[in-house]
Amino acid sequence: MITLDLIFRDRAAYAAVAGGRLITRELVAERYRIPVEDVVAIEYIDGLNAIKASYKRRLAAGSPGDPDCFGMNQEAPMLDVSVPAELLAGSHDAS
Repeated sequence: MITLDLIFRDRAAYAAVAGGRLITRELVAERYRIPVEDVVAIEYIDGLNAIKASYKRRLAAGSPGDPDCFGMNQEAPMLDVSVPAELLAGSHDAS
């Protein structure tokens, strides 16, 4: 299992993404080129301004061909997710 921790710098940014429920199983599957059914959890954690997304590994950790046995450095596919301007505009009201 790989778990991505998407941690937001401030409440307003988190609120914009969480309010629009932008991080979905479908988005993670598309970005990591895996079947939707391999994305096992998306969890919004309001108190931490964070989202966790977990998906099944393609290969067992440390097995031949595993490109990342520690499950680190997996953030690149999520770096350019766009937040619609209308969600950002309303996020300034979040506390």
